[in-house]
Amino acid sequence: MRTRSAQLSHCGVAVDLGSTRTRIHIRGSGVVVDEPSLAAVDTKSRSLVAVGETARHMQDRTPGNVIVRCPVADGMIQDTELAKAMLEELLKPVTGRWHRTFGSVVASSLPHGAGPVARAALETTLREAGFRRSVIVDTAVAAATGAHLPVRSPGAVLIMLCGTATTQVAVLSMGHVVTSVDTAFGARNIDHAIEAFVRHMFGITATGTVLHDLYRRLADAPLEGQIPVTGIDAITGLPRTVHVDTADVHRVIQGPYSLLRDSVGRALRRCPPDLVADLAERGLTVMGGAAFLPGLTQALRDDTGVPVHSAADPAHCVIDGLGMMIESRSAAQPKQTTPDFVPEPTGLEAETTM
Repeated sequence: MRTRSAQLSHCGVAVDLGSTRTRIHIRGSGVVVDEPSLAAVDTKSRSLVAVGETARHMQDRTPGNVIVRCPVADGMIQDTELAKAMLEELLKPVTGRWHRTFGSVVASSLPHGAGPVARAALETTLREAGFRRSVIVDTAVAAATGAHLPVRSPGAVLIMLCGTATTQVAVLSMGHVVTSVDTAFGARNIDHAIEAFVRHMFGITATGTVLHDLYRRLADAPLEGQIPVTGIDAITGLPRTVHVDTADVHRVIQGPYSLLRDSVGRALRRCPPDLVADLAERGLTVMGGAAFLPGLTQALRDDTGVPVHSAADPAHCVIDGLGMMIESRSAAQPKQTTPDFVPEPTGLEAETTM
């Protein structure tokens, strides 16, 4: 069934269930929840101990009977029961039980290549969390809308949406996805490459938080400078700080970057020639974790020959787009009250009655 703007206008809530963070937009209030997609569970009593930021602080600090898990992986729900419990707990402080009482309609998204199993898992999670109906749209369309790109224009829009474990490169035109390339590669792979380098060169193991901070600082560091990195010494087991040459780290991450560059190339090769001509002018917009990777935008410019830009708020493009849809605002036509920005059906966009 075709998803129309009228269907989205019935939604009071938008939910972006990501592998790293869960974000919730409530109509009229904006984004009210932006928390890690984590839940701490007591394995003995099978009860929920904590969710979100509280659960993140409990990682590696809990007794043996409490484990911290993420119910979402690769942008898709792996544990519907845990995802439902986490979502309910995140909703409580901001909505109480109104969404269950009144049977609210919720908007959410799935990647273009998601299959029926992933769709069913998302629908089940939303239904069991108390929502009467759900409207599922394509993640690429939501992200492009949130980045204020001309989604409904007859020309082409090229985006790269890089998450924790997956990256989607999509070409959109006239409100729907023309072609999409999904790669099992994300910011986590960059972490692993740097972690292996630091362990090999200095004999220390760095945590994920340290690695994220490292490659974000690379963007502002001089190419021939050094950045301090603190980790656990492999021999003594004690904390140790080393100074890593930024030039070495840049060389290490060029290998993983090649996978992202190849994804853009494949998307362009699949695109009709007339749309490729549009992209030469409009270029590529980078969203998600890729927008923070040092040197990636320049590498993409060099390889593709098209302009490359980072979204103004790359981490929030999906939830911002969903929010604009349920608030009946279009990125391309912000003054309209009932914009026709919703895509043609591509197998994902449909209203599901629950």
